Amino acid sequence: MTQKMGWMILLTGTLMLSPSLAMAERRGEPPDQRLEGHLEELDLSASQAEEVNAALHAGRQEREALYAQKRSEIEKLHSLLERDEPDEATIMKQAEQIGSIKIRAHKSMLRTLLRVREQLSAEQRQKLMSMKRRDCAVDRPTEESRSER
Repeated sequence: MTQKMGWMILLTGTLMLSPSLAMAERRGEPPDQRLEGHLEELDLSASQAEEVNAALHAGRQEREALYAQKRSEIEKLHSLLERDEPDEATIMKQAEQIGSIKIRAHKSMLRTLLRVREQLSAEQRQKLMSMKRRDCAVDRPTEESRSER
């Protein structure tokens, strides 16, 4: 094999792996950070960027407050569980409270996504959904990785 052919193969392999490596970096990111990363790729106009950033900021503030509330409720649950004679009904009620906060945080993220999407053109929305599908394909466990658990 010639040196030129070797360089071409190396370059082709690098270019093919680049998207996979970028997606691997995003694995484990909170959804809002992943969304922000995708938005950077959409060539937003100045007015779109302003509206999108406002929606992201408001959503982040709402979720941060909910996460703080959830941490507090989890601490309460732990103290209930540490009692010598824990009351099952009280513990289950506390678990419901924590679950409710998690749902509110998830709904907040969905509202943020919808507010962001309102600012995008049809082409930008399509590109964003394509990125999301690509993320889901990277994040989805394979049969092999599931059997390793």
